[in-house]
Parts: sequence; structure tokens; C-alpha cells
Amino acid sequence: MSTADSPSGLAGPLTRRRLADEVRDRLALAIREGELPPGTRLVEAQLARRLGISRSPVREALRLLERSGLVLAQEGLYFVPELGLQDLRELVQLRVALERLAVSLIVQRRPLPDLSALDEVVERMRATVVGDPSATAELSQLDSQFHRILCELPGHARLARMRLDMSDEIELAIAATNLRFASGEGFPEAHETVLAAIRTGRRSRAEHAIESHILSGLQRYEATSKGNGAAPVDPASAASQAGMSKVSRRAKRS
Repeated sequence: MSTADSPSGLAGPLTRRRLADEVRDRLALAIREGELPPGTRLVEAQLARRLGISRSPVREALRLLERSGLVLAQEGLYFVPELGLQDLRELVQLRVALERLAVSLIVQRRPLPDLSALDEVVERMRATVVGDPSATAELSQLDSQFHRILCELPGHARLARMRLDMSDEIELAIAATNLRFASGEGFPEAHETVLAAIRTGRRSRAEHAIESHILSGLQRYEATSKGNGAAPVDPASAASQAGMSKVSRRAKRS
């Protein structure tokens, strides 16, 4: 993570602020990848001991996560929120609205903007070992990256900012749906379909492609919730990916 490798700069509060941001990012990653599953109570003292740092940056990180919707505060206690079907449906509705607008703006540009960044993400999906449950977390990150770039491509500052403001909840929802499947089979092809529709330059086709793509994830999630789909992935399989120990090393260097 860039904050871990950046120069320490001026001493004092700025360093602590960077540490709080890094803790926030590490906790967000652990939540998205299932190391801190829904319903988990987040206790400052326990997290601080685990990370090898003081409680102050942990406290600040939890407040930041609460503002972004990735942590729930109840009567002074912090929890990882449990996303129900209604939560996922609302987030999907918002994603459809934002990304339909994004692809509409993209295809109206002449010439089309450079799509190579999206192509690169798809290639990285293809290079990931499909069918390996331990790769689910990596595929979810690539999935989120693809859609984040898509909302940045039109050059619409407010659209990009709205997507950024909701990124934690959106990425949590993406991870929640992807963790229900033991295989990433079809990930590259599904995103290639969206890119192919954009490259036609036809707005209706591009809008339909992105809407169908987003809705398909919710539909599959709903199907597995009724016991009709693949077995869920054990969230612990992604736990080793979180790498929270780096925070401890960063703190010691500060």
C-alpha cells in the first residue's frame, strides 16, 4: 500500500494521520475479504494489540469507516454490518444508475476514450487461477477496479466523486456476492461483453450490457440464497490476503 512505502515527511500528527489512514485501509480490506465477517464486533484495544500500535489511530480509522458505511456504530460500539438482500438491491440500483450514465457518456465521445486500462484489468482477471477459491478475493478486487475505472473514464467529476463516496459500500457488496461462488469462472468474459458493447459506440447497447451485467450478480446471489446455487466460499480462504501485519511494521518505523 502506498502509505506504507511513502516518505515519513514532517514528524508529529501528520505521521499519525497517515497511520490512521493505513489502518482504515487495512480494516476495509479485511472486511471486504471476510477476515472480519459481518456481525463482528470491532474492539479498539483488540485491534490495536493485533496491529501492534496504539489505540488512537484505530479509533480514528473506525470513525472514518463509519462515515463511509463500512462499519456500523451502535451505542458506542462498532460492528461489521451485515448486508441483507434489501441492502444489496439498493446498492445494485445505485450502481446501475451510475454506470449506465458512465457508459452513456463514454459512447457519446468521439473518438471513444482509451479503454486500455479496462482491457488490462480483464487480462489480469484472465491470468488469475479460475476455480481456486483462494483467488476469489483477488477477482473481487479486480471486479471493483474495473467498475471504478468505468466511472472515471467519462471525465465527469461529480459522477466519479459520487462513485468514490460510495466505494466502500459498493465494494463490500461486490465482495459479498462474489464470495458466494467457489469459482471465478466467467469473470473475464462477462466484463469483455461490457467492453465489446461500449466499443460498438451504440448507447442503448452499452447501457443494456452494463445493466444486465450488474443485475446478473444480484440474481445469482438471490438464487444461492434460496439454496439453488453453488456452495459459498469460506471467508477464511481470503483471510491470508489481508496482510494486516504490515501496519505493525509501519508503526515501528514511524
